[in-house]
Amino acid sequence: MGSRRLFLLHPLFFLLISSSASSQSSSNVSLGSSLVAGGNKSWVSPSGHFAFGFYNYSVSSDDGYYLLAIWYDRIPEKTVVWTANSNNPVRAGSKVDLTDDGRLQLRSNGKVTWSANTSSTADYGAILDTGNFILVRGNKSFSIWETFQYPTDTFLPSQEMYYGNNLNVTARLTESNYSNGRFSLNVEEDGNLRLWMVNFPTQMQYNSYWQTDTHVNKSRLVFNESTALVYVQSPNGTILYQLTAINPPSPTEFYNRLTLDYDGVLRHYYHPKSKIGIPDDQSTSWTLLSSSIPNLICDWNSPSPSIGSGFCGFNTICKMNDSTVNNYTCDCVWGYSIIDEEEPWRGCKPDGIPIAESCNSNQSGVEIKTLYNLDWPQVDYEGTYPTTTQACQTSCLKDCFCYFAVFTTNNQGCYKKSLPLANGRVDTSGALTVFIKVPINSTVTHKSKYRPWAIGTSITSGLSVLVNVFFLLSIWPTVLSKMKKRGSNSAEQSDVGGPTGDELSFGNLRSFSYEELEESTDGFAEEIGRGSFGTVYRGVVECDDDSEISIAVKRLDKAQISEGEKEFRTELNIIGQTNHRNLVKLLGYCNQANHRILVYEFMSKGSLSSLLFTGANKPKWRQRFRILVSVAKGLAYLHQECNNPIIHCDIKSQNILLDDSLDAKIADFGLSKLLKKDQSGTYTDVRGTRGYVAPEWFTKGAITTKVDIYSFGVLVLEMIYCRRSFEPNLEEEGASILVDWAYDCYRNGKLPSGLGLCDEENEMASDDWCKRMDKLLMIGIWCVQQDASLRPTIRKVVLMLEESADVAAPPNPSNSNYDDDTKVDYFSEKESSPLVNSMYG
Repeated sequence: MGSRRLFLLHPLFFLLISSSASSQSSSNVSLGSSLVAGGNKSWVSPSGHFAFGFYNYSVSSDDGYYLLAIWYDRIPEKTVVWTANSNNPVRAGSKVDLTDDGRLQLRSNGKVTWSANTSSTADYGAILDTGNFILVRGNKSFSIWETFQYPTDTFLPSQEMYYGNNLNVTARLTESNYSNGRFSLNVEEDGNLRLWMVNFPTQMQYNSYWQTDTHVNKSRLVFNESTALVYVQSPNGTILYQLTAINPPSPTEFYNRLTLDYDGVLRHYYHPKSKIGIPDDQSTSWTLLSSSIPNLICDWNSPSPSIGSGFCGFNTICKMNDSTVNNYTCDCVWGYSIIDEEEPWRGCKPDGIPIAESCNSNQSGVEIKTLYNLDWPQVDYEGTYPTTTQACQTSCLKDCFCYFAVFTTNNQGCYKKSLPLANGRVDTSGALTVFIKVPINSTVTHKSKYRPWAIGTSITSGLSVLVNVFFLLSIWPTVLSKMKKRGSNSAEQSDVGGPTGDELSFGNLRSFSYEELEESTDGFAEEIGRGSFGTVYRGVVECDDDSEISIAVKRLDKAQISEGEKEFRTELNIIGQTNHRNLVKLLGYCNQANHRILVYEFMSKGSLSSLLFTGANKPKWRQRFRILVSVAKGLAYLHQECNNPIIHCDIKSQNILLDDSLDAKIADFGLSKLLKKDQSGTYTDVRGTRGYVAPEWFTKGAITTKVDIYSFGVLVLEMIYCRRSFEPNLEEEGASILVDWAYDCYRNGKLPSGLGLCDEENEMASDDWCKRMDKLLMIGIWCVQQDASLRPTIRKVVLMLEESADVAAPPNPSNSNYDDDTKVDYFSEKESSPLVNSMYG
């Protein structure tokens, strides 16, 4: 395949925009008005924010291709938000008319190539400051047609989408090609909002790859003009699902847009508005507001075989670069090369002669190459289990239909695949060995496994934090490469039967020898934490470039190895497959002789417990809210976004770790199952820590994700009052148990706003923060209800924290006789209720 790589340029490099030097004094467009492609006129909104006209998007000025479009007219990028003829650009000299008989038409070479679909004629047109171009009839300004009813790839403030009005947001094909692409967004009849993968060029829908699960008839997607929030709203006004983060920049100072980018990711951007009389700041650009949708797009699993080619095209691998902005890379597998660098989404083709021509009964013309942890789900044509790696390899080698075979160590299965392969990704759910059949006489010259090309919209925010993110992403492969080299030496020293160190690979997890970790920690010299299960030490890993990074090495105490080795590997598999910005990353492990050690990323600021209870400077309210939202989103990932829901079972301030920026991550999830019941005095049959344990732990009923909600509620109360969940030596009567004392405070009107707890906050209006802290207390009390059915789901918690859902007055947590109607209305959200045993082995 050579060393070819496709570079996708930002539109600023080749998009030229017709000047709006000549514009009408009013936004109204009278009958008989026209614009000519290649001219210097456009119709501009009253405040000059948007322009309607011909947009030159040619690679060179000689091409002269134009789109009839609407764009932001007062920023350097002139970003397009709507096009009429995206699939059929026109040449210079083409003309758009608002005809004398009230019709809007685009003409090219004397023929009408596009027209506004109206049942009646207009009296005039208008381009509004919202970016909406409308055709109006009558003195009452009745709109008979508007561009908001026919969106392309962008959704703007004040715009709405609902079933029945034929709205369908469609991504462009590539960053520089505005033709309808391979992804779309729409609201279904039952009110569910979905993202779809579609065929190009037929636009036939394949499977949905993301949805809101808002099954309420006549719901609509709303972009709130006042708040810049985007959400799904029911007919009675209830916000069912919020798509964007809390507190977007003020719409009076910033432009906001929601765009379905060409890579299939829905992103919310903002840009500072230029002011009349003040030159545009050429250094500013669009900035990503919040995490994009969907999260971890490469890990999408289709519910049926109707998946098309996947995000990257046939015979490719999708790899996440940055889960925050959801940029991903598309790679060709070893032995394959990109079909068309101008259209990379078409996928990859085999190098050399076709395998079928060199395949015969003695396999003289083909050979097997081995890779690890790649998969193409749901395209198997044959599966066999249990079997062995050698039998799997031989079976594929003898089968002329087999191009790839994937061996899974979890169930000792062999799954054969033919071409084309769809929806390929790096697999993190377990140890996979991939056998690729290639011709012996292939002319393949490249040595690496694959050749990547970048997929993902250009985000030039100018913020240093993104530079830091990209820097970290660039060094992690080096770090993990070093770990892999060290880990490969441990296989011969391990007492565990089964796969070798290289084969026992769970995503990025690596098997370390005890001697390696002893050396990296200088003999386990620097203790940085201690818990019921063991002690945590700081260590240092040397990278290939001679740089060093810190790691946290958790050495488990009293672990027994007489049985449970398979369970140990299963636990590593479950923990290793998690991947979220608010979870502490597990990097590796040691399972040698009597040593059970886990290796984590190092969190420089330690635990939240230390910050709250031992530090002189308590976190400010803004920081407390950010920490709680981060923890809630981490739990939401465990409860609702993993393939198998995970119950943490030990949410507490000691298990919330902080980095230099005080960004919070959850640690030690699922760890308790690794140990036996008699290994800790505070953990018996009940999993958890005193003061955080939900009441249902002491019953024989099934345990659900609501036990984590209870623990999170205790954490919320600790954050408000900066005191521990259980303090037996307090003199105040009834104050020892934080949950009971906090509700007494609430019941007696002793809210945070009345206790002077908000006085330190001067970053925003004190009254505003006091009101938010009062609501936070109410959220905490809802979470610690003894009746688990009264506790909100974690999704509802996130919405309440971000003020996207109202917070009702909570009842006494100890009183389970709460009104059933309120229970159903307020917390009527679908949730999973798996048994703990079903998730942990």
